Amino acid sequence: MVTGSRPAGGDAGRRNDNIESILRQVSRIEAFLQDVLRLEGESQAHIGECVRFYVAQYELMFRAAEQNERNKDLAARVCRAMCRSRVIKEIEQRGGTPTEVHLKIVLDAIEPPSFSLKDR
Repeated sequence: MVTGSRPAGGDAGRRNDNIESILRQVSRIEAFLQDVLRLEGESQAHIGECVRFYVAQYELMFRAAEQNERNKDLAARVCRAMCRSRVIKEIEQRGGTPTEVHLKIVLDAIEPPSFSLKDR
């Protein structure tokens, strides 16, 4: 028996868990986008209020999914960054449309995440 070697199945299982976690995150961000797109046509104040509520709810989901207690705050900030990034990508795809204007209002309502050296 060779010492220091690991069974291949152990790494594959961990990799599958990571892939599933990433897919869940992406799915949540796409759901967030659909939530904010449904607000199109509402007042700017209402959009801002709803977007802030949605971001807070999705941050809670990301925190809950993070098993390491020390990384829960970081998970929430990653969620916020992913929400902003997805809205920016959608703005680029919908340039010159009324939806672009709506998404810029959405983006204004999402405060940028603050990352610090303690997150490393």
